[in-house]
Amino acid sequence: MDDLLRYNGADWTGFVLTLLSLHMLGDQKRAGFVLGAVACVAWAAFSVQAGSTATLIANIAFLGLNVRGWAKWRPVPRAPGDAEGAGGQGPAQE
Repeated sequence: MDDLLRYNGADWTGFVLTLLSLHMLGDQKRAGFVLGAVACVAWAAFSVQAGSTATLIANIAFLGLNVRGWAKWRPVPRAPGDAEGAGGQGPAQE
């Protein structure tokens, strides 16, 4: 059990938030970028505790990409009667 919390849960928090972020972005939900940014902060905390400079630098870059994605997000225009948006660009329907 000590192994699971070696990094005070920062790694597990980053893991779960990253998965949720990717799932939300796959469903074309802008809030996925916010979760991704919070995940990057968790991963940065992990990298400091683990002493991994590369992981820290990578997550600073990923944080910047999440901020950029949030800022550039534009909703897909929907045609009348088109549940998926113009050109079928909306989330996949099962």
